Amino acid sequence: MKSSPVDSLIPSKTVLSEKEKAGLQYLGGYVLQNLHKKCARKSSSESYQAMVILEVGKLENGCDS
Repeated sequence: MKSSPVDSLIPSKTVLSEKEKAGLQYLGGYVLQNLHKKCARKSSSESYQAMVILEVGKLENGCDS
């Protein structure tokens, strides 16, 4: 029986520096902002739902902009 990719994942114990964490947070915010802009340009119900989910995630994480 073949194992799935999820079964073969090993938890990582890598410790990130504050600079690395900040870089990942910046990159994640950049990606989410661009996804939000892309959804805002479309007028489908799926795009609206995606925008709402992104905005709620932003509020839950306490982002200012």
